[in-house]
Amino acid sequence: MLHIACTSYSGSTLLGYLLGSHGEFTATSQLAHLPRLAQANAKCTCGAALGACTFWHAVAEQHSGLKLIGKDSLTWWAAQALDPQSPGSKTDKARAALGLWGPRYGADHRFSAARGTAFDRHLRACAAAHVAVAAAVAQVAGTRWVADASKDRWLSLTLGRLAAPNVKSVVLVRDGRAVMASRMRRLGESAGQAAKMWLTHNLWLMRQQQLVGSEGGLRVRYEDLCVDPNHIVGQIRGHLDLPPAPVNPTLNKTAAHLIGGNPMRFETSAQTITLDERWRTDLKAADLRAFGVRARALNRLFGYGD
Repeated sequence: MLHIACTSYSGSTLLGYLLGSHGEFTATSQLAHLPRLAQANAKCTCGAALGACTFWHAVAEQHSGLKLIGKDSLTWWAAQALDPQSPGSKTDKARAALGLWGPRYGADHRFSAARGTAFDRHLRACAAAHVAVAAAVAQVAGTRWVADASKDRWLSLTLGRLAAPNVKSVVLVRDGRAVMASRMRRLGESAGQAAKMWLTHNLWLMRQQQLVGSEGGLRVRYEDLCVDPNHIVGQIRGHLDLPPAPVNPTLNKTAAHLIGGNPMRFETSAQTITLDERWRTDLKAADLRAFGVRARALNRLFGYGD
């Protein structure tokens, strides 16, 4: 399983499509959303409602041997398969956070304060469940790797802690001002709220990379992916010990079975790679100041200047 760790609106859907153009990969977008979307009988990118999608029913049968019929049975399986019911207490979560960050950012406690708690066991069970379902996806699709970009921060960190040979990660970052503009446009957040969310989530992702070490993680940028997809996908393939292969620049959307993600997955007429930099005209001077106060330093660390 390749976990694409990123904050929302960072280009993970695009990266999934580009990886999925090779026979070694199947993109799922966000497996963590499967229980919720199955319950809503949401539309799969193949065009079928999830309750009628033969691919996801085949995954359920491969994973657990269950022959499912209709939406309700898929909903039940997805909840059982991906969301073990042992959430732990608020105290457990506080101890987990203490173990993650330590007395100051960067301290390498590796969740020591959280180990053994109900919440810690829950996190590990959820991560293991995602890896197992991803393995079933790979079996059904006939591919070696499943690229998933579930946005749950605790899940991202716990996947890094598994240290399993069949689990690797790539951190995908995007100019925080672009993410901020998307959050303001789509979620109605203020500039300050959007900047804070981008900063907080990316600090978690940096911590994940510290936990897995230099051998376990790779960081790439959305903008570089759009400008030179062959180079970035080539880096990821090298990270997974796969030989170079050219990227298909045409996004074959109806052949995918993505769970959640950018609405662009349903725009079948838009099949080319386009660099989205609307933030340059959408953001006002006050918005940029709000971002600068909160997140300029981390944005510069990712290579984005003023």
